[in-house]
Amino acid sequence: MGASRKPTKAVAEARGELCAALDGTDPTGFESLTAAQLRHLAGAISGARRQHAEELRAATATALGHVPKLLRGPVRRIVGI
Repeated sequence: MGASRKPTKAVAEARGELCAALDGTDPTGFESLTAAQLRHLAGAISGARRQHAEELRAATATALGHVPKLLRGPVRRIVGI
């Protein structure tokens, strides 16, 4: 029933934000969500990705701390960081 209605401009914009947070994937099944809910979901996904990237950088730095200093440069180049 709700899928046949045309989404409002706010919902369409929020859906675009969610699509961007999902790297361009346009999810299905969220037609019943409001613009505020879609924005909240997009923000949560973006925040989780930022936190994951920060934790990954910290883990990489910790791991490199276990490599002898003379080998850190070559290891960085091999690993691509």
